[in-house]
Amino acid sequence: MAITINCLMCQNVIIEKPSIKQLLQLKPLLKPHICQICLQQFEPISGNQCSDCSRPLLTGILCSDCQHWRQLYPQQHFKNQALFTYNRAMQLYFQRYKGQGDYQLRLLFERDIRTRFPVKPNATYVPIPSDEQHQQERGFNPVQGLFETCFPLTSLLKKRPTEKGQAQKNRAERLASSQFFELIPQELPAKVQSIIILDDIYTTGRTVWHAQQCLRARYPQITINAITLAR
Repeated sequence: MAITINCLMCQNVIIEKPSIKQLLQLKPLLKPHICQICLQQFEPISGNQCSDCSRPLLTGILCSDCQHWRQLYPQQHFKNQALFTYNRAMQLYFQRYKGQGDYQLRLLFERDIRTRFPVKPNATYVPIPSDEQHQQERGFNPVQGLFETCFPLTSLLKKRPTEKGQAQKNRAERLASSQFFELIPQELPAKVQSIIILDDIYTTGRTVWHAQQCLRARYPQITINAITLAR
């Protein structure tokens, strides 16, 4: 029983035959949405990397950004896991997905995300929100689009309007950004042991750090970490 589907990047036909092991697992088969030729243009993060944010490193265990965050918030341990580096292929992907509003591309990395990060039963998954203006202009929240087929999502954050989006800021402006999230207060089930923040790109870490600080103020006893598609 072969799976036949078109690559969302190049539209070439993908024909994939599940292995006997996959069939015997009795789990839903995850469809490929990207062909191997297109997938090879993206760079999975592997090898030596920052222990706190997944940034590839030649040496050491902490990147300069995370050294900054640890000095700024010495009592708050926070870890981000990312799948891919932000290379040229990833930049072009986000130009199509976010810039041009190609909503079908939200599914491109679904199988990679679900394979790497199985749903944790006692976790609450919180997507980074878009501000209202950007969501109205684009018609969708790109972070929610990326992750809504991978995790059960809970909206706990609202983004305040800002004069300039994080993507339009330089490095110094990103790091100096004041808090731009507000909490959407709600009681979480007693079984929840962790909150996992979801975002598309980790650049300096300012966005996810603001998010975790906002959440930590309301849920101080719950472990908070993050997952991003790219770093």
